[in-house]
Amino acid sequence: MTRPPTRAEPPADHLEIGRIGRPHGVRGELTVHFTSEVPERREPGATFVVVGGNGPGSLVVETCRPHGDRHLVRFEEIEAC
Repeated sequence: MTRPPTRAEPPADHLEIGRIGRPHGVRGELTVHFTSEVPERREPGATFVVVGGNGPGSLVVETCRPHGDRHLVRFEEIEAC
């Protein structure tokens, strides 16, 4: 079983729905370990507010597919190699 990435705590007014991990392949997909069971949060058009890294930002889901115990997600804002 793959461990979810380490996490930054979300602000008090946000709900954690998943943790974005490392890149997968060359199509611009990232691994995501979802902590939410609500399927609408994985559908194209769903927006993630990202906490950590260079500060808060947002990413919009373009595609999402299951891969083992996590999902492979492509976000509109991330280009493929």
